[in-house]
Amino acid sequence: MGGPKCSPVAAATTLGSLAENTTYHYRLVAVNAIGTTVGKDGQFRTFGPPRVQAEAEVAPATQAGQTSATLQAQIDPEGAETTYRFE
Repeated sequence: MGGPKCSPVAAATTLGSLAENTTYHYRLVAVNAIGTTVGKDGQFRTFGPPRVQAEAEVAPATQAGQTSATLQAQIDPEGAETTYRFE
């Protein structure tokens, strides 16, 4: 018969020292006196440095003037809070 020992329990862990911009696979493995059960494969990816997807160029609608120019580019922040600057 059922009882308190038949209720699901939460399982959690924290991983550290992971490499940046890397895909990791994981699965839960549960073991008791009767045997072993292996959960489904899961995956996650750690953040990496931002990627510049389009090099800087002078915006066509605001061509460079005598004293100013507007630069534009595209950046993929890889999911992390990111700042940028033109040099």
